[in-house]
Amino acid sequence: MIFGDYHVHSTYSKDAKTTMQEILDEAIAKNMRAIAITDHCYYHMYGIKKGQLSEMYKTIDKLDQQSNVHVLKGIEANLMNQKGEIDFPKNEQDKADFVILSYHKSFGKGFGKMLAHNKMKKTDEKTIALNTAAYIKAMENNKINMVGHINYVAKVNCVEIAQYCKEHNIYLELNGRKNCMSDEELRAVIGTGVQFIITSDAHTKERIGDVRMGLTIMEKFDIPEWQIANLNKLPDFSKRK
Repeated sequence: MIFGDYHVHSTYSKDAKTTMQEILDEAIAKNMRAIAITDHCYYHMYGIKKGQLSEMYKTIDKLDQQSNVHVLKGIEANLMNQKGEIDFPKNEQDKADFVILSYHKSFGKGFGKMLAHNKMKKTDEKTIALNTAAYIKAMENNKINMVGHINYVAKVNCVEIAQYCKEHNIYLELNGRKNCMSDEELRAVIGTGVQFIITSDAHTKERIGDVRMGLTIMEKFDIPEWQIANLNKLPDFSKRK
C-alpha cells in the first residue's frame, strides 16, 4: 500500500481544481497516512503569488491537526536555468516540510526567462550535460527532498542525477502523470539503488493517490519494495545529506 502521496496541487496552483480541505478529505477517505501539498512556486506561470506562502502554510498547519493524516507543507520549486537557480528563495525553504525540484515548460514572463527555457529544451549532448549540472547545482545549494519527473522538456543524464540523489538521500519521483525516461534509462536508474517515491501529481480531487503509473513501472521493471520509500512505509526526510 502507498502510505503517502507527496505531489499534490491545490487551487493555489492556478492549473489545479482541489481545495486544501478537499485534499485532506480525500486522503482520509483513501486511508493515507501522509500527504504533501506541493503547489507550483513563483516562476511557474500557474504558480503561487509572492506573499501567499505564509497563508498556505497556516492553512496546512490547521489541516494537520484535523486527523491522523500528516499534512506536509510542500512546494514544487522550478529549476529556472542552466545556472541551477530555483524560484524558492533560501530564506523561505526552512518553512517547508517537503521540496520538489522540477523543470517545466511553463515559464514566467520575461524575455530572459524565455531565452533560458529555449536553451534548456535542446537535446544535444552539450545541453544535456549543462542541464544535468544545473540540477546537481540546485540540489547542492538548496533544500531539496525529491527530484520530480526528470527528463520532462529539459533532457538530462538520468543516471548521473540518480547517483547524486542516492549519495545525498534525495528521493527520485515516479510521477503518476508522466514518465519521461526510456526503458533503458529506467533500468540504469534503478540499478543505481536510488530511492523512489511514487506520486500522483494530482491536480484534481479524483486523482489524489492515483499511483497506478508508478506501480506499473515498479512491476514492469521489478523494482524491489525496499527501493520505494512510500510503499508500506513512510519516507525518512531526516536522512538527507
